[in-house]
Amino acid sequence: MKQFLTDLRDLGRVKVPSSLHSLEADLDASTLEPLLREIHDKWALRELIKADPMPELDVWVMADAARLLYRLCQFVVCREADAACIQRAIEELPLPGETANDIYSVDVMLRYLPDLAKIAKRVAMGDPLNDALTELGKAWPLSSVGMPSVGAVQPEAMILDSPVLKALYVDRILATNDVRRVLKGPIYDAVKAAIGGFPQLAPKIARYVKATPASRLGR
Repeated sequence: MKQFLTDLRDLGRVKVPSSLHSLEADLDASTLEPLLREIHDKWALRELIKADPMPELDVWVMADAARLLYRLCQFVVCREADAACIQRAIEELPLPGETANDIYSVDVMLRYLPDLAKIAKRVAMGDPLNDALTELGKAWPLSSVGMPSVGAVQPEAMILDSPVLKALYVDRILATNDVRRVLKGPIYDAVKAAIGGFPQLAPKIARYVKATPASRLGR
C-alpha cells in the first residue's frame, strides 16, 4: 500500500497486484499520515486551493478513500472479483460524506474516479465494476465530474456551501465540458459567472449556457 501511494504521489500512475489480499496490515493511517499529507499538499498546490474557510483534511477519512482506490484499481486487473466482492469494498467507505471535510478528504483520492472508469470500461463492457463505479460516482459528485455514466446529479448542499468545494466542482465541469452537471440554480449561476467573457475556455458549456437561460432549465 505504501508503494501504491508513493507511486501515486511521484508518478501519477500505479501498479497493483492482480491477486486480492487483506490490506489491514498495510494501511495504518497513523503510519502513512506523512505520505497521505504529502499527496494532499502536492495536489492542493497544483490546484491553487486557497480559500477561507478551508475544509480540514481528515487523514483517517483519506486513508479509507485510499484503500478503496487501491481496491478499485485491483478490480480492474483482477477480473474474477464479483459484484458482491466489489460492493463490500465500496461499503468500507461510509456514504455519503457527512461534512465538507469528509467530501474534501475523500476527493483527494477519488478524484481519479473518472480516469479509472474509462480504463474499466475499455477492459470489459458490462462488467459489474462499471456499474459499481457509476453508483460510486453518483454518491460522490465532486469526484465524478466528467463521468458520462453518472449523468445529471445534484451536488450536495455541502459542496455548494463550501467556497473550495464549489470552486473545484465548477472548475471540473468547465475542464471536462460536463454539460450534464450544469443544473438550474446555484451551479448554473456559478458556471455562467466562471465563463464570463471567455467562452473559449469551455465552448460546449458556453454554448449550452447561452442557449439555455436559467428560466428554461429543468423544463
